[in-house]
Amino acid sequence: MKQTRIGLVVEERHVAVAAIRKGGKVDYFRLEADPSLPTRLSAQLRTRRLGARRVRIGLDRSRVVVKSLTLPRISSV
Repeated sequence: MKQTRIGLVVEERHVAVAAIRKGGKVDYFRLEADPSLPTRLSAQLRTRRLGARRVRIGLDRSRVVVKSLTLPRISSV
């Protein structure tokens, strides 16, 4: 494995983060989902030295809404 791989799962009241580092070491933690989550998540990733270019996100299908929108054409200016 060339780099750290990070996965994030959005649960009802928590966000779970799992990372696999170079060499196969696994790191896991959960944070309560509240308005300060982005700041705390960023701090945890920095503290644990979990830098990655991409993060895989898992969402519960029952909590996701996808809606198709039909937008009217606009005239060119």
